[in-house]
Formats: sequence, C-alpha cells, structure tokens
Amino acid sequence: MPRKEAADNFSCPSVYHVLTKTGNQKIKEFIKKCEEKRELILKNGIDTANVEIMNEGDINIDLFFNNSPSKGENFQHAYPVTDHFAQDLVLEYEVDFFDSEKEEHTISILNVVEEFLKEKECEIPWQQSDGDCKVKKQELIERLRKFL
Repeated sequence: MPRKEAADNFSCPSVYHVLTKTGNQKIKEFIKKCEEKRELILKNGIDTANVEIMNEGDINIDLFFNNSPSKGENFQHAYPVTDHFAQDLVLEYEVDFFDSEKEEHTISILNVVEEFLKEKECEIPWQQSDGDCKVKKQELIERLRKFL
C-alpha cells in the first residue's frame, strides 16, 4: 500500500506496539542485509530491481498499522529486495517489541529500566551468574514498583 493511501486509511489500533532497542537494531540490520542481497543479485545479473527496499519508517508502519500482529504474536512479513526476491523479517514478541495499551507509560518504564541497567553496567542483570544477580533483580523490581 503506498504511503499516501496508508495515511488516508489510518485508524488508531486498539493495541499499541513499542519497539525495544533490540527490535530497532534488528530492523536496521535487516535493511542492511536487504541492501547487500540486492547488490549481489544485481551484480550477478540474476534479477532486476524496479522496487524500493523498505526503510525503517515503512517497516514501523507495517508493524504498528498495516500488518499489526495480534496481541502476543510475533511480527513476520516478507519485504521485496528485487523484482522476484524477498527477505523475511521476523520480530519476536516481548523481545523485539511488545504491546501496551498505554504507550506513554511503557516508554517511561523502559527509560527507567534502561537507566538502571546502564548504572549497573550490565544488560540483563538477572541472567548473570554472579552472586549479585538476585540483589540486582530485586533492586530493579523495587524501582519499577515505585514508578508504577
């Protein structure tokens, strides 16, 4: 669906999706992979390319509006690389994105969690095997409780 048509047919979804940093990074890597695949296909004369490679905005429109997954489901969509080749993008629910009926609160919670993890200089403290992981997890939970 062209962008103008998508904008004209816009309707507010009942479930909001929020991308995580992992999800944003996965989309960037996906686009880079599509560009590399396209270059290789064209260089070898395998196909033609009269289609555009999707950008981050187009993928976000699909995730949030056009092909929005049902609550709790992964997002999967094939995007054209050349005229006859496509590349699948899969975003995992609760890893790359999650849903929230109140997006503004979700983003604030994410900011609190990310700030805490930066302070502790670790990505996911409760998955570490050091002796402090239980203390770090409890501290994270207490901060979230204060916020909520």
